[in-house]
Amino acid sequence: MERRIIWRGLLAGAIGGLLAFLFARVFAEPQIQRAIDYEDGRDHAQEALNSAAGIAPHEHGEVFSRAVQANVGIGVGMILFGVAMGALFAVAYAICLGRTGRLRPRTLSLLVAGGGFLAIYLVPFVKYPANPPAIGDDDTIRQRSSYYLLMVVASILLLVLTVWLGRRLRARFGSWRAARSARDPGERPCAGSRSPGGSVPARWGSATLRRARPFRSCGPSDHG
Repeated sequence: MERRIIWRGLLAGAIGGLLAFLFARVFAEPQIQRAIDYEDGRDHAQEALNSAAGIAPHEHGEVFSRAVQANVGIGVGMILFGVAMGALFAVAYAICLGRTGRLRPRTLSLLVAGGGFLAIYLVPFVKYPANPPAIGDDDTIRQRSSYYLLMVVASILLLVLTVWLGRRLRARFGSWRAARSARDPGERPCAGSRSPGGSVPARWGSATLRRARPFRSCGPSDHG
């Protein structure tokens, strides 16, 4: 069962990587080429000024040509990245399957995919956008890459901790207050509390009210 799930995740990731490559080849690569052409023109102008001033030109060597980068390089890279993300999703789904109550497989897959998108991409993107300041500074590229990777790891760990804490609190306080407590650890829910609105339905009789009397909603004294 787990092997079949992982193989399906690998296949889905490969298909997603292929689609991402096609999108990048059609829409992103022309923009990258324009930026490279602009930088080449600026470098040629700077070299002409240096030659007029008697400064020796600085040679730049390419390991791979632009044709290889724009076709083979980006294609292989995106497909392998998609396979890796598909494997990660499949493993996370296999771990959660059967351990999340009555969630249907389709609902569970959407939740796992949404959590992965939130932790791996969205939260680090908010901190480090695609085009941050000083992106062209070669002196800080190693430091910025390390910070970005640290942000991804911290986001994933925070997501796992939130899910674990929510599951631990759910059995004691219910889904609604467990979710709020996992999101805000400073909030201490009290057992047997009433609905968030605090109102008593009109259909309750006196017997129901007597049985519910020992339970009360959280007040200032409960948090003190």
